[in-house]
Amino acid sequence: MRNFHIRFFGLMATGVFAGFKGTHDSVESPRHEIFNGYKVAPLTIRGSIASDGVEMTFQGTIQEIYKEILGIRPDFSWDQFQPSMRGRSKPLGKRYDYIDHVLCHVQGLPPASKSGINSNSQNLNNLATDLTSDSHSCTQVSCLEKTAIWFCNDNNWYIEKNSIELADQVNSILENSNCGTSGNDDLIQAQAFLTGDWNIIINGDDKC
Repeated sequence: MRNFHIRFFGLMATGVFAGFKGTHDSVESPRHEIFNGYKVAPLTIRGSIASDGVEMTFQGTIQEIYKEILGIRPDFSWDQFQPSMRGRSKPLGKRYDYIDHVLCHVQGLPPASKSGINSNSQNLNNLATDLTSDSHSCTQVSCLEKTAIWFCNDNNWYIEKNSIELADQVNSILENSNCGTSGNDDLIQAQAFLTGDWNIIINGDDKC
């Protein structure tokens, strides 16, 4: 998944913004082109990582973004992140949704360990930032300990959900005893469908 950032310097008096693309060591091809029958869209977050208020845009999983930020600011922690409010409009579906139903062992995807799922959930909680998903797309938001978390949007419009809400839904799946693997309840694979027409998929991924 491509991993880069763009710095934006705001000229507040004129309302004009100038930006430049940061350098990076390499550009990797996306791990997936299609997932869950939808196009794969990268996770994108924009905001300031320092008190100077200079905004930057990052793409990748939470872990890839965090690694990149540490290369810029080694003492960074997510509680210092200031999300951008520029150009924000209230998206449809901006509410707390609840799980409508859960499907276990879907699409032949491999299962993930409970410890891996829990670690990804903690990363989502620590981020505590609104995440967007384009219409009819899936985004791999977290990829850690051979476990992948996907945020998929079934709507005809983009939606925005806080990463804490995603973590809550991941934890609900984690507590679902029906999605354990036969002979090894420590391994889980599931897809949870939310009332706002979006879903969370958890699966094992050796690349994580």
